[in-house]
Order: sequence, then C-alpha cells, then structure tokens
Amino acid sequence: MDDFYKKLQEELEAEAKKKKSVEYGKLGGRPKKEIRKTERITLRFTPEEMQTIISKSEEKKLNTTDYCRLILNEKTLPNFEQNKILIEYANNFSRISNYMKMGIFNENEKGELIKEIKNLISELREKIQWL
Repeated sequence: MDDFYKKLQEELEAEAKKKKSVEYGKLGGRPKKEIRKTERITLRFTPEEMQTIISKSEEKKLNTTDYCRLILNEKTLPNFEQNKILIEYANNFSRISNYMKMGIFNENEKGELIKEIKNLISELREKIQWL
C-alpha cells in the first residue's frame, strides 16, 4: 500500500511539473522577431556587377544581403573605421572619468572634469553611425 501511495505522489508531482512548464512556456532561447522577413526578391547581375557588389560589401564589412538592403532602403552606410576610433575614444574617456573618481582632485575640479568628460562621451556616441 505504501508503494502505491509513493507512486501516486510521484505521478502527481510529475504532472504538476508538466503543468508548471506549460504555464511558464518555453524558457530561454532567442526571442521571436516581431516583423519577420518573409518576402523575397530575385535579381540577376552580370559577373562584373556581382563582383562590384561583393567588393563594396566587403569594403564596408557587411554581407551582400545587408549591403543591398541598406542601398535599396536608401540608408547611410556606416563608416566602420571611424566608428572604431570613436568607440576607442569613448572608452578612454570613460577610463579617465573612472580615474577621476578615485579622489586625486578636489571636489570642484573633479565635478567639472567629470561633467566635461561625460559631455565628450555623449557627443562621441552621437557621432557613431550605427546600422
């Protein structure tokens, strides 16, 4: 009789676990996109045109699909070299502001310098061209 109750209790616990997982849904994984890309267009190019597209997309460090999508949607292409330099500057200014917080300067100097550095960081981030 005890075995029967143990088995029954285990089955009930297993069923409760299943209900709980169904209630929470699938956990983890990549979230689903709100707008999926379902439409397709097919284009034909001459070998020279295709080579030009491939070379320009490699120059911009994009795959050919993203490069063509940006061109067709008339979006500005990001300048990755400039972005890389600007990100480096922003990181350096962040390090400097952290260094300032260590207590080497008095409060007035520190406040003014940190404010200026934060302004520079925000200006640099505004100049960065994202996709």
